[in-house]
Amino acid sequence: MTILLESDRDAAVQSHLDELSKRAMVVFITVASLTVIWSFSVDELLRNFLAVLHPCEGECLNVYDPAQWSAVRWLAALYLGALSALPLVLHHLHRFAKPGLTIHEYKALKRCTWTGTVLLLISFMLMTTAVLPWLFEIGHEHHRSVGLSAQYSAVEMLSIATYLTWIFGLILASWLVMFTAGQLGLLTETTGDWWRIRVYGITAVLILLTVPEQAQALSIPLVVFALASNEVFAQPWLSQPSLVSGRVTDWFDVDGQRRRLAVVQVHGHHNSIQPEDATKAGFSLLTVQNWHEQQSDREKAIVFIQHQRITDVMVLDGETNTLPPFVIDNFKRLGIVMHETDHLSLRTSILHPFVSILPNEHQNKG
Repeated sequence: MTILLESDRDAAVQSHLDELSKRAMVVFITVASLTVIWSFSVDELLRNFLAVLHPCEGECLNVYDPAQWSAVRWLAALYLGALSALPLVLHHLHRFAKPGLTIHEYKALKRCTWTGTVLLLISFMLMTTAVLPWLFEIGHEHHRSVGLSAQYSAVEMLSIATYLTWIFGLILASWLVMFTAGQLGLLTETTGDWWRIRVYGITAVLILLTVPEQAQALSIPLVVFALASNEVFAQPWLSQPSLVSGRVTDWFDVDGQRRRLAVVQVHGHHNSIQPEDATKAGFSLLTVQNWHEQQSDREKAIVFIQHQRITDVMVLDGETNTLPPFVIDNFKRLGIVMHETDHLSLRTSILHPFVSILPNEHQNKG
């Protein structure tokens, strides 16, 4: 089941797909048009780029395959067209994603995508004007040291330079994903493996699938560098505790149905449950500040309950009869069972607040 955020509207999936298709078509047409425009001046740019990469004195660059040169120039035009269209891409990305994101998530998305774009452009300039010339210079000096008279293929130099720039962009994007997830509180010590499998896996596969033939030897070292750099970069978030205390436990009720239990309590409630008690009893505990007035608190609770597939919720609010309509509506959409708390004493709540569905302490756990 899906939730319905306060900023979103209840619409059919097809309407979202239609909107995505329209926005993607606008972006595609823009990139294609810019690619054609850049194709008229890309030869001059490539000549200037080769002059920067040129590692030796005199003439040592050749084009051995004119057809490959044509492919490289169009690829360069495509990259330049995509870079030129980045502001438009980000605009459509933000507009499409905004209704389905919480306030905190939307702000983090805008901040991270714009910051990432600026860093990408700066890194692109540094790679093309400083790092790549330095690497080719080191390679040329090695050739001279062993007595070789070096002759280089301009196409292969551009292909390797393009591949290394692409790889650096991939690694930067993976850092950005880990940073965004950490800032949103999604990346914690309990969810670290989930993020590692997806981010590291996708990054490694893209590196291996896009490696050109002349750079096959670089593929494994680049994968190792990408994974190691991500692990070091994300370490502050990989070691941070979860925003939710207690523990997610699979319980089985008297009918053999699997249940996951959660308590949502407002900060300062007189019957507040301590995190260590929730951990001992085997349920999740989420403490919010004021979800009657703060939309971010309401969304935080609903998103957690959806992601963890919670089946039963108890709210320690003091205003149980006036839960926010947004919360009540999404509890119904998710099939969440609400449990009353008025009849429970403080001691009962601490021992286990879900005594009505778990009548004794000897029920099976998953």
